[in-house]
Amino acid sequence: MNDTIYDTLGCDTVGIRKYNRRGRIKSNTPVNVKNQEKKKRKWLIKAEEGEFSWLCFLEIFSYAAWESRCIFYINKRISLIQNLIGEFKMEPIKSERESFWDAKAYAIVTDHTKPAIKWAISELKNRGKNVYVIDLSENPEPGSLRNVSELPAGLDRAVLGVTKTDPGDLIPVLQEKGINKVWLHWKTETQKALEACRGEGLECMTEHCPMMYLGGGLSMHGVHRVIAKMTGKY
Repeated sequence: MNDTIYDTLGCDTVGIRKYNRRGRIKSNTPVNVKNQEKKKRKWLIKAEEGEFSWLCFLEIFSYAAWESRCIFYINKRISLIQNLIGEFKMEPIKSERESFWDAKAYAIVTDHTKPAIKWAISELKNRGKNVYVIDLSENPEPGSLRNVSELPAGLDRAVLGVTKTDPGDLIPVLQEKGINKVWLHWKTETQKALEACRGEGLECMTEHCPMMYLGGGLSMHGVHRVIAKMTGKY
């Protein structure tokens, strides 16, 4: 059954629009508004007198059916659009520096000349990471390792924060232990270290403090992070 509604244009003559099952206009026939109004009044009078017109009923039912179908198709289109948006919605892409801290275990080499390394060790432990500390200082911390060769197998990431020793001397040994990603603490990057990373095929993070990515809340590291993001250097 075709659906029929009245499109009133504020004049005597309007068009009766007939819609097909897809809600598209099938025809638009000009009619006289006054005549239609007379028919509606006639239907109402008959309805009040108990002589409800089947034509009136079909007209109302047809309009209601068309309206319901329109709502159904609109909801269907909205649902389809929402599904498409959800399907193509992409999660924010992490940078290499941010992804560096997603591992479960780290080797950290320190000589106590970079205070941020101590904070990084504490933060990683608080996050439930396994941290193996190689302490090359004159007064090593209890429980720390004294040599890179003492590292267990299975690690792939290391953080180096040393200045008394050229970190480039440690890269080959770290690579032998399975390390393939190295973070050279800010202002500890030497030419030898950079060349060693390239020679061994290791990914190398430079020019950034670990705490810029590990620190949270209101702190100087948080301020540094905000500034880095604003300047595009995060």
